[in-house]
Amino acid sequence: MADRLYRSRNDRPIGGVAGGVAAWLGLDPSLVRVAWVVLALASGGIFLIVYIVMMVVVPLAPEGWAQRQTGAPSDPGRAGLIAGLFLIALGGWFLVDDYIHIDWAVAWPMLVIIAGVALIVGAARRH
Repeated sequence: MADRLYRSRNDRPIGGVAGGVAAWLGLDPSLVRVAWVVLALASGGIFLIVYIVMMVVVPLAPEGWAQRQTGAPSDPGRAGLIAGLFLIALGGWFLVDDYIHIDWAVAWPMLVIIAGVALIVGAARRH
C-alpha cells in the first residue's frame, strides 16, 4: 500500500484516478475500475462526479513514483476487507431504502459532506 494518493502516470485510460487508488490500496486496477462503474451506476452518478473531482484535486504522481511502488508487496487480505466493507455498505443501502423512507435528494449531499469532513479530519491528524 502506498503512503500517499496520487493519480497514476502509467495506468490511466482516462485520468489515472482508478490506477492511483489501486496503487494506494494495493489492489488490481481493473477491480477498482469495475467497482467504480458499479458504484457510479448504483449511486445515480455520484461516483462519476467523485471521479471527476478527484481528477482535478488529486495530484499526478511525481516522476519515478510508479517505479517505487512496483516493488512493494500487496496485502491480499486487504482486498477481502475492502470487498467485505463494500458488500456491507451495499446491503445496508438496500435495507435502508426498503424500510425507511429517505429523501435521497437531501441525503446524498449530506453523506458527501460528512465524507469530506472525515477526509479533512483524517488528513489533519496525519499532519
